Amino acid sequence: MVSAVFGIFAALDIPLVYFSIWWFRTQHPQPVIGNGGSLDGRMWQVLMLCWAATLGVMALLIRIRYRLEAMRMEVDALRLEASRSSR
Repeated sequence: MVSAVFGIFAALDIPLVYFSIWWFRTQHPQPVIGNGGSLDGRMWQVLMLCWAATLGVMALLIRIRYRLEAMRMEVDALRLEASRSSR
């Protein structure tokens, strides 16, 4: 219940965070990507490297999770077979 309320609040907060760079000029820097400006070429390289690293970690975690589920299914099958043979 608490997570659902927090998720709704966080979703409602997205426009405030996005538009704050235009509404509060004294507290926030100029827009870097999109209509407000452009990103330096070196920063694009860093952004793409970080993006690729994040995707690599995600792929690794998905692979580990898949292997875990495969082992869990194998253990369940062995338990079922053992319980049938013990009868």
